[in-house]
Amino acid sequence: MLVWKRFYLLFPALLLLIDWSVFLLVYLVFSQLGVLSYLLALIVLFIYRVFTQAKYGKTLGMMLLKIKLSKYSFKIALKREIFRLASCVFYIGYIYALFDKRLRTFHDISSGTYVDYVDKNTEDAGTNKIILYITYVLLIFSF
Repeated sequence: MLVWKRFYLLFPALLLLIDWSVFLLVYLVFSQLGVLSYLLALIVLFIYRVFTQAKYGKTLGMMLLKIKLSKYSFKIALKREIFRLASCVFYIGYIYALFDKRLRTFHDISSGTYVDYVDKNTEDAGTNKIILYITYVLLIFSF
């Protein structure tokens, strides 16, 4: 029983990896190209994130987690993804979210958005920190 409770806590963090499955799929399909397949997969992932966030305010992984951007447009989504590259440098942009009251990363602050629950009444704020910590640990150890 305890194992299922632990899995339930890790499940939302694992759903964030769904967006990276787009990257993996493109990379595997074009793996014959070598390094170019990696660059092509990064470009496709970037375009996927920009267009899904611009149109729906969330990616597929965010849809499954029932979270969305507070405001969204093509300009905001493009700015957010460009600044996400800067947040990835030593993960400083992501680590900063641990100390921000609204749990915003550098790319959220610079694009003027924040990630929020779709239905605020169904989620409590206590699980948000747990999910955030688990996600950051997985993110740091993934590279």
